[in-house]
Amino acid sequence: MINKKFQLKPYKESDLQVHLQAEFLLKDKIIELRFELRDPHCKVNLEQLNVAKRVIGLWEKTCFEFFILNTKSKDYYEFNFSPSSDWNCFYFSKKGDPLNEYTQIESIETEALKTNESYQLTVKLHADSFHNEFLKPEFMKIALTSVLKSNEELSYWAISHQDLRPNFHHFDSFVKLKP
Repeated sequence: MINKKFQLKPYKESDLQVHLQAEFLLKDKIIELRFELRDPHCKVNLEQLNVAKRVIGLWEKTCFEFFILNTKSKDYYEFNFSPSSDWNCFYFSKKGDPLNEYTQIESIETEALKTNESYQLTVKLHADSFHNEFLKPEFMKIALTSVLKSNEELSYWAISHQDLRPNFHHFDSFVKLKP
């Protein structure tokens, strides 16, 4: 079992006075992700819950993201999750590949909880959907990220920002997890 919590940080100073935490849990071939946003001034735009569907471009508004990299083969997945319950998954055989939907994952399990000042999203992904040996801890690095939209501005949040611009695909921003 691997369980790790992270405080996500904005790429640059933001007027948003929010607290954003992300958690990764790998247990029994299930990845569970939890994003918790505390927004006491209710500035972040959160779309209304809808029927889940795959959508490209969720990063153009508030969304939560998960990247998982196999350090041996350098292939990786990108998952996007919207408060509306829209989602998508992309597979890249190498850095710089064009955007390609990964259709072997047909649906995901999500649970959302919204209060006046907070939003929590929990996502479960089944390891059987990933390429063979992808989730071996010795070859796994992850990134948990978010794009938050308030008014018409986007802010970019991640465990770490290692590029000169917001770049969630920068492998130096990914973290290695130890069991």
